[in-house]
Amino acid sequence: MLLKVKGTATDIASNAVDLNKATVCSVVNIHTAPVLIALGNGATLYIAAGERVLIEKLPDETIDAPGHTATEIWATSVGY
Repeated sequence: MLLKVKGTATDIASNAVDLNKATVCSVVNIHTAPVLIALGNGATLYIAAGERVLIEKLPDETIDAPGHTATEIWATSVGY
């Protein structure tokens, strides 16, 4: 996988963030269990333990891991 990193890794378990208006973000779950990811438009998905995914979102949409408080879910603004 080739990624152009456009920002710093951000803990999304603590806050809903827009990642500086990112439209594509890399999200990694380093927790030992699946975690729910929510976008500001109401869409949700689960990411398995140890998995990294790319998520496309609108610039003003936020992303977070609701109900998860540990710093084990990280998102970074990326490009291809």
